[in-house]
Amino acid sequence: MSLNLQGSEYLSAREAAQLFGYSSDYISRLCRNGSVVAQRVGKSWFVERESLKAFVMKSELEAEHRREELREERIN
Repeated sequence: MSLNLQGSEYLSAREAAQLFGYSSDYISRLCRNGSVVAQRVGKSWFVERESLKAFVMKSELEAEHRREELREERIN
């Protein structure tokens, strides 16, 4: 289930979890702690799709950076 709020697409935590490969609990935690743009509707969290995409991309870049650092440490 998705919503369109103020010109942005918001996905339910469950739908976002399925699309991005996370658990819905993790998506809800990201919403609660402000890591992504989100709105609470009743008892359900809805996350802005673009915000979640940006979070995933940033996380992947940070993970790649950590792998590079570890690789360099092993070489040295």
